[in-house]
Amino acid sequence: TDSSGIEVRSTGTSAGEETIIANNTIYRNGLHGVQLRGNYCIVEDNEVHNNGISGMPGTSGIHLYSPDLAYPAADNNIIRRNRVSHQHDTDAWDGNGIQADHYCDNNEIYENVIFMNHSAGISLHDSSNNDVYDNILYGNVVDPGFTRPEKAEISMTSKSPDLDRIVSNTVIDNI
Repeated sequence: TDSSGIEVRSTGTSAGEETIIANNTIYRNGLHGVQLRGNYCIVEDNEVHNNGISGMPGTSGIHLYSPDLAYPAADNNIIRRNRVSHQHDTDAWDGNGIQADHYCDNNEIYENVIFMNHSAGISLHDSSNNDVYDNILYGNVVDPGFTRPEKAEISMTSKSPDLDRIVSNTVIDNI
């Protein structure tokens, strides 16, 4: 598609009523492989590769996103045991493997294998209380245009000092 492979836009679920996205091969989509604007989703055991091919900026293989603090989206999700690679973003500084992007809180990102993405393997951007552990990351930040300001396998950034929501995240036992 010109958009995302799988997109979830719902904030009405709760623990015990998770939406499950599992055992899919998601590739060659214009934007994201998986876009979550929903709460209580489990994204597991997927092969996500070669997305972001439309040339539009702001893409990630698995993208958790909330437009603002008043819209409680992309919270309390589990992203586990996925293989995420070759995410493209030639026009901006994204192209991350997995990104918790703006106001995405209380997520668990673990046991994923993430490699050869244009930007970070895992990016936490203005998101809080996330647990990132037991992931294997290598060969990320293969930005062909050398436009990425931060160069890291795991990146924790904020849009501005006034917003700075990079607090209470736990990043442990990753390779």
